[in-house]
Amino acid sequence: MIALVSGTKKLYGIVIISGTGAIVVGINNDQVYRASGWGPILGDEGSGFCVGQDLLKAVCHNEDGGPDTILHKMVLNELKIPSARQIIDWTYKDTAWARIASLTPLVFQAANMGDKVAIQILEDSVALMIRNIKLVYKKAGFSSQTQTPIVLSGGNLTHEKGEGMYAKILCKHLEKEFKNIQILLPVLSAPVAAAYLAIEAEKKISSSKL
Repeated sequence: MIALVSGTKKLYGIVIISGTGAIVVGINNDQVYRASGWGPILGDEGSGFCVGQDLLKAVCHNEDGGPDTILHKMVLNELKIPSARQIIDWTYKDTAWARIASLTPLVFQAANMGDKVAIQILEDSVALMIRNIKLVYKKAGFSSQTQTPIVLSGGNLTHEKGEGMYAKILCKHLEKEFKNIQILLPVLSAPVAAAYLAIEAEKKISSSKL
């Protein structure tokens, strides 16, 4: 709720959060609807963990003879290992979600350099996010008859002031799939957004007593 209000200044619209994990939440007429956010094993589509995992898979696939990608060299340099085979040891010695997610910026960097494999990783990830956004959009009863605010939140979408490759790809697909939407970035800090929520709650309590 705070992430949504940080962009809309009201409890209405859809917020897409992508950090280590990911979730899509829609609020309409005080009802909350969600998709994703099940954790990395059950479903955190669009998360830093999932992007990082796809990155490691792409490097392993390249090592096996798959498509060339600069991610191969970037990962070896980042992990300070001489061989892709050592990715196995690095990965399984500590499967903490944040470790995998921390590799996500490499995909952004490679995509900005035009690496086809990196761009495809982001495109595939965005496709899954769009799927979840469509579910929330439908369940919450949003329609093109009224403008729907969509807030991008979380470090993966808000870095570079929302002008990063991941956010750009997502915005491109949002504008293609949905009509009459307003794409927003957070403009309020979390404490201020929480204050907005408190004020809204107080107004409702006061009006219910009349």
